[in-house]
Amino acid sequence: MDLALLSLLRGMRVVTNAREVQMNARMLRTSAAAAAMIAITVFTTGCGTDATTAPTLSSEAGHALTLPSAEQTPSASFKAGRGPALSTLITAAEGGTIKMGRYQLDFPPGALTQDTEITIRQSSPSSMTLELGPHGIQFEKPVMLSADVDGIGIDSNSSVVGVRWFNESTGAWQPISEAPAGTSRVSAELQHFSDYGVFEH
Repeated sequence: MDLALLSLLRGMRVVTNAREVQMNARMLRTSAAAAAMIAITVFTTGCGTDATTAPTLSSEAGHALTLPSAEQTPSASFKAGRGPALSTLITAAEGGTIKMGRYQLDFPPGALTQDTEITIRQSSPSSMTLELGPHGIQFEKPVMLSADVDGIGIDSNSSVVGVRWFNESTGAWQPISEAPAGTSRVSAELQHFSDYGVFEH
C-alpha cells in the first residue's frame, strides 16, 4: 500500500477515535446529570413521604377538644407526627373491645373479615384526636367508637360536641355524630378506619 495513503488512513482512525471519545464523554456527562436529577427526585419524594403532616385541628366550623394537662403527652413522645399507640388482636368471629385512655372501640362479631391487629394511636399531644389502624380498613358491620369527655373544658360559645373523621380528599374534618355540649360521653358508628377526633362547635 502507498505510504501516503496508509498515513492518511491512520490519521482518519485517529480523528474517528477522538470523536468517539468526545461523544462518549458527552454521553457520560448526560447520564451523570440524569442520574443526579433522579437522585434528587427520589430524595425529595422520600422526604415528603417520611414527614407526616397532621390535619388542622381548628377551623370556623369548630375545633378539637383539649385534654386536661395531666393527660397530655409530651411532644418528645411523637415521631413524625405519630404518638404512642396501643394494639390488640381482635378476632373476626368473636369481635372484642380495645381501650386507650378516654377512647374505646367495640367490634361486633363479623365486623372483620379476618383476625386483625387493631391500633389506637394518639395524633396530637394535647387534643382529642387519634389515628385508628389499619388505616383505611373497611368493616362488614359498624364499629362503635366512644370517647369520655367528662371533665373536658368546653367553650361557653359551643353548643355541640361530636365525633368527626378527617377526609383526606377534601382536607376537612367531617361530622359523623353530635351531642349537646355538657354530655359526658360521645360515640359514633364507624364504617372504616381513618383519623378521628372529638370536636366542639
